[in-house]
Amino acid sequence: FPGIIQSLGIEMTDEALMSWAAIISAPLGEEICKGIAVAVFFGSMNSGKRGFQIGFTVGLGFALIENLQYILISFGGGFTGFALTSLIRGIGSIPGHALWTGITGFAIGVLASKNNKKLMLNDEKQNQVWKLFDPKTGNEIINNSITTNRSILTPIDEQPHEWFTLPNNEFVPKMQDMGAGIRPPSNVSLALLTAIFGHALWNGTAVGVAWFSITLTQSEGISIIASLIANIVMVVSVLGIGNMILNGVVEEDEKHIF
Repeated sequence: FPGIIQSLGIEMTDEALMSWAAIISAPLGEEICKGIAVAVFFGSMNSGKRGFQIGFTVGLGFALIENLQYILISFGGGFTGFALTSLIRGIGSIPGHALWTGITGFAIGVLASKNNKKLMLNDEKQNQVWKLFDPKTGNEIINNSITTNRSILTPIDEQPHEWFTLPNNEFVPKMQDMGAGIRPPSNVSLALLTAIFGHALWNGTAVGVAWFSITLTQSEGISIIASLIANIVMVVSVLGIGNMILNGVVEEDEKHIF
């Protein structure tokens, strides 16, 4: 990213360059690479829900490694820098990374399920073999042993299919209402753009709050407090939106099942 900025002839301070890198470069590079990591499991996905689970896990793993890197580097800034970095990174980036990559994973899972179902159907058509079994003995009926004697056939009403039916007075439980749900995009490109936008919005808010507060007040203490408050608000917002997205993922998966 710094090389691109320099090639465009744009002059920036190191601080400004790092800020814009966090807003533009990090979301693009990280979300694309995490999406590729999720796509490695393409063959084992059978639904958008499974894709979301894999994406969520990949995002968590990425956040843990990234946070460890930042926390170790912060040792050079003394205890205060270490404590603040640990607090902000610990409560801030983990849920965001998991949710953004989960959105990408959902779309990859939807695509994978469609592709894998086609492959399974084609394979079943090629290897499909029809066989007849005697309902009384359970033995396979071979072509040369078929007889027209109706006495050996079990009447329809004696077929062992009672478990398919329920008595009229039997209560059938219904799926509980999961509440309002937000269904993630099923298109991979759109889902990836959504993840990149969410990541950029998060980083932009964090950078913007710190910059505005230090510019307006010239107080590092106020800037730190403002950053902590902004992180708490963002975490609560991500958890709320994430809960609705989880409901949407579950609802979409239930539609495929039922």
